[in-house]
Amino acid sequence: MEPGQPRGEMSSQTSTPAQGLRIRRFVGPAVYFLGLAIAATWPLFLHMSNEIVGQYGDNLYFIWLIGWTKHALLDLHVSPLFTTMLNYPQGWYLASTELSPAQVLPALPFSAAGPVFGYNLVAIASFVLSGLIPCLWVTHRTQDVWAGVIAGTAFAFVPYRFSHFLVGHLNLMGTQWLVLYFMALSLVLDRREASVAWCVATAASLALVGLTSMYYLYMAVVLTVFFVLGYVLLVVPGSLRQRWLWRRLAGTFGLALPLVSVVVLPSLVAARAGTLPMRASGFSSPYSASPTDYLLPFTGHPLWGAWVGAHFERDYWIEASLYLGVVASALALVAVVVGVRKRGDRRATLHLLGMALVSFVLSLGLTLNWLSRPVSLHLPPWLTWLKSPDGQLLLPGALLYRYLPFYSSMRVWMRYGVFANLFVDVLAGSGAAWLIRRSGPKLRHFVAVFLLGLVILDFLPPRIRLTEVAARPVDRWIGQQQEEGGVAQLPFAEAAHSQAQIYYTLTRGRPYIGALYGSFPTSQYAEVRPVLERFPSAESIALLRDLGVRYVIVDAEWFDSRDELDDVHIALTRQRYRRTVALAGQYVYVLE
Repeated sequence: MEPGQPRGEMSSQTSTPAQGLRIRRFVGPAVYFLGLAIAATWPLFLHMSNEIVGQYGDNLYFIWLIGWTKHALLDLHVSPLFTTMLNYPQGWYLASTELSPAQVLPALPFSAAGPVFGYNLVAIASFVLSGLIPCLWVTHRTQDVWAGVIAGTAFAFVPYRFSHFLVGHLNLMGTQWLVLYFMALSLVLDRREASVAWCVATAASLALVGLTSMYYLYMAVVLTVFFVLGYVLLVVPGSLRQRWLWRRLAGTFGLALPLVSVVVLPSLVAARAGTLPMRASGFSSPYSASPTDYLLPFTGHPLWGAWVGAHFERDYWIEASLYLGVVASALALVAVVVGVRKRGDRRATLHLLGMALVSFVLSLGLTLNWLSRPVSLHLPPWLTWLKSPDGQLLLPGALLYRYLPFYSSMRVWMRYGVFANLFVDVLAGSGAAWLIRRSGPKLRHFVAVFLLGLVILDFLPPRIRLTEVAARPVDRWIGQQQEEGGVAQLPFAEAAHSQAQIYYTLTRGRPYIGALYGSFPTSQYAEVRPVLERFPSAESIALLRDLGVRYVIVDAEWFDSRDELDDVHIALTRQRYRRTVALAGQYVYVLE
């Protein structure tokens, strides 16, 4: 072994590192992951252009974002970062919410069949890539494709990913770039990998992480410090004194710095302009994970999910579905036990285990919770520095919260859990490789298929329910009119929080005065909401005119249930708004 060569790679790796990533070895796994993604989301494949999984929610925002980006780039030839189609007339700087170009731009070539088709295609592709890239990584480590398929299946269909798929978080489904980043970074740190391609891949994949989710980018950067330090101190001790390591790190992150700077620039501009205020999360947050979140199966599991939901508090199941899986955890445990006993595997195994533990601890947030409830401890006076102002036990994340720039602006610490899932599943692949290898040539395929079946059973997806995505008759009618002007949907408060109203602008082709996506309302929204909530007061209708609203859509059923529909009609007609059409319970008043 040459000086500085990593001693922590799997002892089963008998060929050169490059052999593990020959593309033709992964044609079969790619077809498998595509078929499994279609099966897990069935019958979505039959309704790609007009239906989505689940109910209306954040999915409609991302469908709108795909449609708006296409319209801005191809028709208007302007930057899609700013739009006056929402929050009209002030407009909306989209960097103050979610952009996710790495998920939106791949959908554009397919949006000729509609933005819904593009959205669904990217969502399914995220399952395929989030399975295939871990398969590449584990196969490279173990030289066993079956082990890679098992690890990739465990990660691609982990409950964290499926929960965000069900509610339409297209950005958080882009986990494939997280895997590619840490895989490429591990190869940068491997001296046997002489190609500069891995330095480029690491820098590019980190930029792709940022183009997917700012949460993922920030968390990946934090974990990179632990990953690199753990690798050079544990896997290749003494490498800090060697020039090759410093050259690679300098080249990799020197290339990554300008790429990431371009990625985060829109968010920094939004923060400086005051459209992206810093969030103070406080020490106690419902979005801090509990250790039990990693143990409780997914509430959507068709066999035992209902029982879990009935017996445990899962109010925050979307973010808290961090279940590692019994099978994946058992395989990871096998990898740890076997790896620690083998000198050649010990260091790499402990490194991955350490990264899983670091991710787990950071996902717990600032203070300890158990079963989603804060844990308060009675400590002696000399240990009071370990308690938060609320009397809860402080965790290591509290140090980052206090001293790391921008760390306090995050609120969903649970999202570190996807990294814990990743490192556990990579270990699980190593454990599967050991069991398959021990079973002998006659039984290896049987054992591999058996383990794969157990993983699939553990992560069975819920029954998929589809919802048709379509504009209302009233939106199509407005889209056919000649008069320009803004649109208001009333009652304002209920409509402004609806992602459907954002989507409807694609059909109306008219700017909308509402829209509140994410946690940060615009200054215009904060100013007009108190007035428009008093509709149909004279002041509210005067404000509609000042905002440039020509089309007022009134939800007749909502106002009629409160015996206010006649008052609405009288107030609007007094201000020269004329009732023009009534379609599916929506009255349209047009300013004369």
